[in-house]
Amino acid sequence: MRRFLLILFALLLPVTAAMAHFATNSQHRVFLLDREEERLFIRIAAPLIFAEELAARSGPDEPIESDFIDASRINGQWIYRLDTGAIAARPDVFMNKIADGYEVFSGGKAVDLTPQAVAVHLKQDLPPFADIGDAEAALEQTTGIAPYVADAMVDISIALGPLSQTVAIRNRLPEIDLPAEISIDNHFLDWKGGGVEMRDVSGQLTDPVILERSLPETIGRYVVEGVKHILEGPDHVLFVICLVLASASLSRLIWTVSGFTIGHTVTLIAGFLGFAPSASWFIPAVEAAIAASIIYAGAVALLGRAQGPGLVVTAGLGLLHGFGFSFVLADVLGRQSPDLILSLLSFNIGVEIGQLAIVAVVFALLGLSRNAGVHFPRALRLAGASIAIVIAAYWLIERVQLIGKVI
Repeated sequence: MRRFLLILFALLLPVTAAMAHFATNSQHRVFLLDREEERLFIRIAAPLIFAEELAARSGPDEPIESDFIDASRINGQWIYRLDTGAIAARPDVFMNKIADGYEVFSGGKAVDLTPQAVAVHLKQDLPPFADIGDAEAALEQTTGIAPYVADAMVDISIALGPLSQTVAIRNRLPEIDLPAEISIDNHFLDWKGGGVEMRDVSGQLTDPVILERSLPETIGRYVVEGVKHILEGPDHVLFVICLVLASASLSRLIWTVSGFTIGHTVTLIAGFLGFAPSASWFIPAVEAAIAASIIYAGAVALLGRAQGPGLVVTAGLGLLHGFGFSFVLADVLGRQSPDLILSLLSFNIGVEIGQLAIVAVVFALLGLSRNAGVHFPRALRLAGASIAIVIAAYWLIERVQLIGKVI
């Protein structure tokens, strides 16, 4: 395994900046499934194509041997270029090599893969690959040079056998223990009827990724995405915690949370649908405003005002957080999704579930703290609010500086 990792680094990292561009630590694959024509388009980072050749080497001093790699030794180091001449001479062999690295299942049965076309691109000159038209056009373009393997992306189209509602895709190559510095990002685009469902998965795809066009699956997936987003977003978590700490009673807390829900629901949907400024300063400005909202809610809790922030105030602050939710939703759901409204509602429900989970935990902790002494709940409020304000102040400074850089 150690030998394999050394070989992998040799392929992914050029020897010097003068010889080739440095490869990024993240390697990318895009899978675009055309259900109507029963085709699969794949855009894949070239290093991921040659896993078997990497594993076959007996030592780091030996060159990687492949009919489609041109290896040369410079200053004692092996340099690898993609042999586009060999690919042009034997495209069927190269396409079969790529297709053999994947398995596609439909209805629980393996699907035949028949490669159709292939093209090689430089990473810095990649044509669009967002929809079926883009993928078809990209296959008509191919670089005329032999790029370094680390600088190359390869597009391929594959005809599939009959497809059912459920399609699963997995990598056939054995799983490899990669160091933390190297990751593989996989983006799936499931097209049908002019609409697309998107999904992001990290890793080597040794476990099948299931693409299923069904309402229960869509609802469940986007509810989970909503829960994950609020729980994995520290700024949203801190804000909700401060809302609980600033509320003097359960009834007041219900009004506070309701206002936040109303506000973020409006801008989550509006922001996702494109009713928001597209200027480069907008996203960091929203993130800076979210940090400021945490400072405000923390200050209310710190000052111990009896009523806490009201419905109107928290609804206004919720408008800011809704834009923040919409940014991440745009990464997991396309505006052309066939189940757009249902997906939006499901994501928002997931956000609410995550939000209520935070509220329940913090409210329960405040209740339990009363058993420790009459002054302990207030001490807990003061400590929690103070920590939140300090963290949010740091974020605010950081994000305001970012606004200055993009303006």
